[in-house]
Amino acid sequence: MSKLVILNFGNGTLEEGCPAVTVRVEAEDRTPLALLNGNLPPASELLEIYHRWQLLYLLLYDRFRGIEIDNGDITNVSYGDFEEISQELKRQINHWLDSEEFQHVKLQLFFSLAANDEVRVIIQTENEFLRKLPWHQWDFFGNYHRSEVVVSNLSIFQPQYPIRKAKVKILAILGDSTGINVEEDRKLLEALPNAEVEFLVKPKRKQLNDRLWEEGWDILFFAGHSVTSEDGETGHIYINRQDRLSIADLEYALGKAIYRGLQLAIFNSCDGLGLAQELADLRIPQMVAMRESVPDRVAQEFLKYFLNAFSAGQSFYLSVRDAREQLQGLENELPGASWLPVICQNHTQIAPIWNDFLLDRPQWTWWKRFSLICGCGAIASGLIMGTRFLGVMQPVELSAYDHLMRLRPAEQIDNRLLVVEVTEEDVKKYGYPLEDRTLTQLLQNLNNYKPRAIGVDMHRYRQRGEGREDFISQFDKHSNLFLVCAYGIEDRNYAPPPEFSPNQLKNQVGFSDLPIDDNPNENIFPVRRQLLSHDSQLHNSPTPCQTPFSFSFHLAFRFLYEDAIDPPTPNERGHWQLGKVAFKSLKNRTGGYQNLGEHNQILLNYRSIPKSGQISRKITLRRVLEEEIDRQLIEGKAILIGTTAAVANDSLNTPYGSMSGVWVHAHMVSQMLSAAMEDRPLIWTLPQWGDALFVLAWSVAGGFLAWRSRTLLFLLLTLSLASIILHQLCLVFLIYGGWMPLIPSGMALWGTAIVVKGGSIAKRKLELRGQFL
Repeated sequence: MSKLVILNFGNGTLEEGCPAVTVRVEAEDRTPLALLNGNLPPASELLEIYHRWQLLYLLLYDRFRGIEIDNGDITNVSYGDFEEISQELKRQINHWLDSEEFQHVKLQLFFSLAANDEVRVIIQTENEFLRKLPWHQWDFFGNYHRSEVVVSNLSIFQPQYPIRKAKVKILAILGDSTGINVEEDRKLLEALPNAEVEFLVKPKRKQLNDRLWEEGWDILFFAGHSVTSEDGETGHIYINRQDRLSIADLEYALGKAIYRGLQLAIFNSCDGLGLAQELADLRIPQMVAMRESVPDRVAQEFLKYFLNAFSAGQSFYLSVRDAREQLQGLENELPGASWLPVICQNHTQIAPIWNDFLLDRPQWTWWKRFSLICGCGAIASGLIMGTRFLGVMQPVELSAYDHLMRLRPAEQIDNRLLVVEVTEEDVKKYGYPLEDRTLTQLLQNLNNYKPRAIGVDMHRYRQRGEGREDFISQFDKHSNLFLVCAYGIEDRNYAPPPEFSPNQLKNQVGFSDLPIDDNPNENIFPVRRQLLSHDSQLHNSPTPCQTPFSFSFHLAFRFLYEDAIDPPTPNERGHWQLGKVAFKSLKNRTGGYQNLGEHNQILLNYRSIPKSGQISRKITLRRVLEEEIDRQLIEGKAILIGTTAAVANDSLNTPYGSMSGVWVHAHMVSQMLSAAMEDRPLIWTLPQWGDALFVLAWSVAGGFLAWRSRTLLFLLLTLSLASIILHQLCLVFLIYGGWMPLIPSGMALWGTAIVVKGGSIAKRKLELRGQFL
């Protein structure tokens, strides 16, 4: 992703400091991401070190050119001295930018950017020396290898847009070449692909002025001698041995060229920041210049590296950075080479890539094709959503939903719960169903350790052996005990105990009915939803189970009651409210479901199974009866008791495979507790129109890929990659609770691509046939 970091230093200077540094982080499309404010202290020492570095560099530059200087005190400079002052300058820059007053800005920048982002750092200032500093030595850039620094003035201009042409139009000015070889520059420019280069060799002023007026140029290039004034505000180029021009001398011609689409100026000459400053006032989008005098070989090598990368399609900024960094290989002979190139630009511009200059297709054809793709996408997505509306796709969508559920990362077990299992060994020892006295002893032993709630997932309408009275009395003594009944079955054996009072029937009995999904293609009936409540009056036939709340709802509320959570009440939209969480009832059409009916139910966000295979701790019936238990396992917990032995025939299908009913109820209790106490997301879906837009987007994407793919093999590869992205995107959404339409979107992606590609192939065959006839 491309990001823009703009450091506005205002009117700050190194001598007086920068008291109001504004840092903006934006996406490349100008979407604001962060706004930071800081300040930097005075750094007079940094300014002095820069002057020393500049002096030593110029001495070495003159030595390289073979110029002798009389003052012996300052000519005894070695490459080692220059390297030492360069390192000191780098240290001082980072020390200044690590100032305590600026630390929070730097920290927030790291939070706002990713390591693989392409980052453009704009230094906005009118101060000459702030513009001249080697900002690329800031250790910030070491963390972002796809970043580059750009110098800009404080003015803001509206962006210009390149006019596409059949070839990139370059005006190359080869000026005064005394002592340098500009022919190497000519050869590099002539070798550029898809470029039309016009060379003006040592032109007269009128000739240069006329060519700037008469053509629409993309790139302006200058090689020769140039110089910046002492105040850093103006620059001059030597177009021949007699004529020296400033930007002001060409103001109208350059302004016209920029208006016609001139995007980039390259000054491959000495001391070019003054030229850049003046050109910026004319609103040119991008410039590359040298901050100091530049040896001829450095200029040639930089141009070679930059043009090779830029013309091959690499971004402008990374092309400059790569070219600049490759110059380091020359620094054993030419010290400071990699410090010289600098980008100056209008920061409102997005720098073009090479192909942005080239004519692609007529504008009307592009829009026509794009409109056609959107039309095909709309038709395909409409057909798919219509098929979905009829319920045809529900089984495969639910299977895909289960698949994504299993791919979620494992979660920690829920330590608020404990499941007491009646295992095969327990059944052999205590019988099945358990006698009332056995259950009484179990409840007594558990309550001795003060759990918050105990739920018995067993139907106890009939007396089982001895101890019935004691068993019923447990529910009179302890209001934290809960039993189950089933409202969907008329058999009295699934009713609550007849001994219970009306108050107990309402407050200590919950229905255990679980909604299952009938899959006609497979002999499985998975549980993916959780019923919260029901109205017995809605049933046509009488039911012995009249409790309004589900078993899991009772247990969850009783647990939260200890934390002073208000009783569940319906909010203004009719959804049950438990604490701060509203459990929104599913609509008749929700996600992949197309006929749910009017039940008060939610999707069950199973706790992702950890390596242990269970979502909470468990203990066997025998261990509780024989008191082989740890108090910490029970105290303050919600206890669920159920039979996991095969004789109970209580095994249910879930996205995680076969699971005993008591464990399904445990997932339901855990979901409600986690939502109310930890803000763990409930499963949510987009409205039907939102799903339709999501499917439409992938449909258009499939059509676009088919349009841009030259071969079937490339299309298959891109569609496969897009399918993987779609799958992973839906997985990420589901991790955060969102059930997205994976199957309809995948069908739309591939279906539209096949239609568009097939139409394109058919059109091509018809054209060829017409040519043949």
